Amino acid sequence: MLEGTTLSEGRGTTRSLELFGAPDLEPRALLAKMESVAPQWMRGCRPAGLLVRATFHKYAGQLCAGNTNPHR
Repeated sequence: MLEGTTLSEGRGTTRSLELFGAPDLEPRALLAKMESVAPQWMRGCRPAGLLVRATFHKYAGQLCAGNTNPHR
């Protein structure tokens, strides 16, 4: 679902497809919107914000804000 967007889906990391991010993403605002639109989407998830520097692919060399679900 994310591949057609501007989001990076973590390819090339040890957490490929388990995290997402982009340089212009505001994780808290995104999570608040998801919770307000469809709270059932968040059941069972415990998202954690993250900052990573992409090493290649969509945002190579850029700092990306994003989210992951560390407690699956």
